[in-house]
Amino acid sequence: MWTAEQPFLNDEHREIYENTSQIPGWQAPGDSHRLYEMGYKSGDVILEIGMFGGRSATVELRGALANSERESAPLYFGIDIEFESVVRTLRSLTKQGLDQHALAFHGDLEKFISRFEIQPTMVFVDGDHRYDGVKKDLKLLSKYLIPEIPVLCHDYWHPHNETGEMGVRQAVDEFVAEGWATTIGTSGCSMLLVTSSKCTGAEMPPWTDEKFAQTRAQLMWEYTDKLQQNLYDLQSDSQDDVQSQAAA
Repeated sequence: MWTAEQPFLNDEHREIYENTSQIPGWQAPGDSHRLYEMGYKSGDVILEIGMFGGRSATVELRGALANSERESAPLYFGIDIEFESVVRTLRSLTKQGLDQHALAFHGDLEKFISRFEIQPTMVFVDGDHRYDGVKKDLKLLSKYLIPEIPVLCHDYWHPHNETGEMGVRQAVDEFVAEGWATTIGTSGCSMLLVTSSKCTGAEMPPWTDEKFAQTRAQLMWEYTDKLQQNLYDLQSDSQDDVQSQAAA
């Protein structure tokens, strides 16, 4: 999407796949390189559907923070229906020193949109990989995004698209055929789109740092009981593992 004489923006871009390999998440090198590039060029307000463990979030934020011409700090909004993914992602971003830029929401895109008014400048779609789920997310995005927004759809080239276990490719191809976006090309196993003038999202005022921090704090307060239970479950699992090993 963004032409350049060199294939990488900087050394961090070149090494981002290897340097994030220890963070939970599945990526091909091309996925990591494209996400970093998107963050660098368009990472003012990052929306990610499906977080799992924070690897893609780290790549996107690293790219966004690397651009010295960015006028304000990047804001990352992550969504996941699995609370364990929220915990893993927050843990990963905290280890990377990136948590202050991130808001992690437990729920689906529909619930997120009904609660928060943001103006995404880039989107990574990596949530429900079934046809109906991808179709629903893309339809919601068509009403939420403004034109000329880059949208990267993960697992477009996954072999499970051929068997019917995944419906990413079919949903993305239909989204493009219906005129909501144009294709730019593939990287790794992902397809990069750019939203068209058909998208009807409303212009939203930018979030202040204070509003972002307050909203993050509010969500953490709402999730207190879930976080405590999740940590308890993790500790119990660890104790069971230790006891099993001792018995063996």
